Amino acid sequence: MVHNLLTKALADGATLVKGGQRGTDLPGHFLEPTPLRDCTDAMGIVAEEQFGPVFPVAGYRDLEEVIETVNLTAA
Repeated sequence: MVHNLLTKALADGATLVKGGQRGTDLPGHFLEPTPLRDCTDAMGIVAEEQFGPVFPVAGYRDLEEVIETVNLTAA
């Protein structure tokens, strides 16, 4: 699921800073720690609890926009 959210975020305009590869030398499912920039609140990687090592970074114009966004998700 995390890899699918990552792939979709990249297709929607997020920028990969580093990582993003699946580990092949470890058993099970492993994804490198992956910071992303240029994310938006509408992206699933931001809006959903993805329980993985992907760290989306979204920018805001000012403090009022941050407060408005937090209040939308607090419900």
